[in-house]
Amino acid sequence: MPADELYNLPLAAFRIRGTGAGNMQDEDTSLRSIAGFVVMFGVLPCALFLAGVYLYILYFRPLPYAGVELQPNIVYVSARRFETHGLERLSANGTSIDLAPLTARSLGEHLKPTVTVLVHGYNAQEHKVATYFAGLTSYLLADGKYDGSIVVFDWPALGVPLDELPTAQRVQFEMMAKNRPYQPGYELGMYGIDQRRAADVGARSFLDLLKALTTTENRTINVIGHSMGCYLLAEALKRDPETSSEIAIMNWLAPDIDEAVVEEPWLHTAVGRLRGGIHVYYSRHDTVLTRHSRIANGTARLGATGAGTAHKPPDGMEFVDMTEDLGTGNPHAGYLADGSPSLQRIARQISAAANAKP
Repeated sequence: MPADELYNLPLAAFRIRGTGAGNMQDEDTSLRSIAGFVVMFGVLPCALFLAGVYLYILYFRPLPYAGVELQPNIVYVSARRFETHGLERLSANGTSIDLAPLTARSLGEHLKPTVTVLVHGYNAQEHKVATYFAGLTSYLLADGKYDGSIVVFDWPALGVPLDELPTAQRVQFEMMAKNRPYQPGYELGMYGIDQRRAADVGARSFLDLLKALTTTENRTINVIGHSMGCYLLAEALKRDPETSSEIAIMNWLAPDIDEAVVEEPWLHTAVGRLRGGIHVYYSRHDTVLTRHSRIANGTARLGATGAGTAHKPPDGMEFVDMTEDLGTGNPHAGYLADGSPSLQRIARQISAAANAKP
């Protein structure tokens, strides 16, 4: 090879392949580089994110129920922090809301001998605690025949419909989804989360509330659930059918429950112990149940079909057909609307339960 060509060869051409130890050193260097890359772009960002979340929760997150205006003469019980704080009682303190641990003694001081417990359904975030049952509570308080206390039980529902998200979050979902049908997937996901929470922490916390209410003898307890709140009540009865003996009457409004539940042995046991049975309000025009919930669950819903003809309900379970009374507008929410024909029926039932002998 001419000298001038040899001179122009790159230095790499003269490198001799290293020994085994040299290769190991190169491999160690590569592994260290990969580890550093993982730490820099994987572990460190996650750690910073978690630290930010912790600081947000600790110092910047708004207090629970911030901006909520509670209705007077109503007892509000929260299970939003049940796993860490147990049941808590809400009370207004100027423009803020105080949360205090709920005890049977503190609860009993605020209640009359007759108590009606209201259990909300899906799409009931904490800021809706005072408005979800506003139509029903206003009617009961104005009704001279009902002389009892009202307890609003706020179980930790998290689901927020896409059209109710803050604008920034909604735009983010739209950007992530682009042309894909993002809304059905999002809605089904939120629904599933709340359904699982209703069956677990919702049912457990309700049983704790019922235990606190029954420490006083000769107390008449009525329970009214709406939509997924009825599913929560059914799961509570399934966990402990014996507790139904503490309840005078139970009303299920638009129950988002499989219609076949009426044949379950545990429900027959529970209904048999209820003093006034279970009253199921349903509407065949309830599209929330006939479409959305049926797609999500794959089964017909009790609040849209009643008992139907294929199932035999237990004795003591009565069905109230509200199809014609509620019309075709929005019957699912119509049960609780101001002026709804269901309000008078409900008031009459729980008033009769209060006058019935234990």
